[in-house]
Amino acid sequence: MNLVYQGKNSLVDSAVRRAAQVINSSFFQKHLLEHLDNDDAQLTQQLLHHINTSTQENLIIHTYWNVLKRDKITLTTNPDTLRINLAHFRKSRGLILEQIVRNYTLLEFKKLKANFIENASRDEILASRISSLANVYA
Repeated sequence: MNLVYQGKNSLVDSAVRRAAQVINSSFFQKHLLEHLDNDDAQLTQQLLHHINTSTQENLIIHTYWNVLKRDKITLTTNPDTLRINLAHFRKSRGLILEQIVRNYTLLEFKKLKANFIENASRDEILASRISSLANVYA
């Protein structure tokens, strides 16, 4: 899946491009799999395989500004769109990248698994671990 941002915010544009590079990096993928136990590594391997083979799909990223809304990133009713609330981000590419990777990972888990609801807490933890490691590469 390709990450696509067509807005004018250079910080978000940089974070999206870097997130795509990190997710598709074989070095990152190898490093990630080395730091997971067997069950998580197997699930992550499936996730990475799906990401690497679904190159025709696009994940559209939109930005907006709303200080009254607490969510940083939300999934829309369209499963291929992320909306980023810039009001709650400091000017840090790493934090934006981390949230993009986390939500992108959760979105891909939903596509891979029919019983996402049953394993939602495990998937949330795994997505957080993946995004934390991705932040190191920011």
